[in-house]
Parts: sequence; structure tokens; C-alpha cells
Amino acid sequence: MKTVTQLLKEYGYINPYISSNPEKTERGTIIHEQISSLIETKSEKMDLTSENLYNYQKETIWAIKFMNDFNIVPIYVEKRINWTYSGKPDIVGTIEDKFVIIDWKTGGKQKHWGLQLWGYYYLLKTYDIEATKLYTVIIQEDKYIVDNWINDLEAKSKWEEIMTKEGLWKIK
Repeated sequence: MKTVTQLLKEYGYINPYISSNPEKTERGTIIHEQISSLIETKSEKMDLTSENLYNYQKETIWAIKFMNDFNIVPIYVEKRINWTYSGKPDIVGTIEDKFVIIDWKTGGKQKHWGLQLWGYYYLLKTYDIEATKLYTVIIQEDKYIVDNWINDLEAKSKWEEIMTKEGLWKIK
């Protein structure tokens, strides 16, 4: 079963030949793991003053601040979702009982991010979860930057085109 990332590479939206910086990749992985760990061990809003904050990357703290600022209630944390393809959004949660998909980013903005989020959107829709927000959250040492891709109809259309070419549409 192909993943969202594999499909984006096959269709030329992610260049598979560009090597990433191993140090930056490792740092991004550590940050993702820290965020997931903090979210999975807390059932209520995370209190940034009571954590051992010196144990965490600064980006992790900004991710938790984003979660608190936007009142996000996590439902799934890095859960693989399978259908005719698969994907693993960083967070599926709610804001005031409306579903949201969140993908953490630690690098510079990439054109394929919207397509990636639309890929996750359609995976969740097969389970009757219809997100009203598709966030990429760039987390940096001193801030977070939020992009909502729900109104990016070009990205939506491109993802739907991939699904059509691959024969990924099917009725539950």
C-alpha cells in the first residue's frame, strides 16, 4: 500500500533525489517524538510552567503553546490510517468539536504540504471524520507559524487528480 509521501514523490511533488541534512532530520525527529510523548501523557491542557522545560527542544515548547493557544483536543497522535493508500498525520484533534488535522514542520515551507494535508483529509473522511482545518505548523525556536490549507483548492484538486490516476477512490 502506497503512502501519501510515496505518492507525492512518484508524482514529482517531492524530489526524492534531494538529500536532506541528516542533523536537521534527526533534530526534527527528536522534536516530533517529544511533542508526541508530551501529548500522549497528558489528558488535559498542558501546563508549560510545570514541565521540566529544560529537557525539551524550544520548538517542542512552541508546539505545545500552539496546542494550548488553539484549544486543540488531540484524538490521534501519529496514528497510521489505511484505506486504498495510507498516511500518518501528526495530530488529529478537535477545536470546539470540529475536526482538525495538524502536521508539524521544522523546516522552510514546501509547496507539497497542502497536497499532503489533503491526502490525510481524504483518509480520515473514509472514517466519517471531516476536518474543517488542515494545519501545517512550522515550529521554530522562538515562535510558531500556522498555515491552514482547507481553502487551497489547487492543492485539493492536485491530490484528487493523484487519487483518480491511481484508482484510489472507492466507496466504503
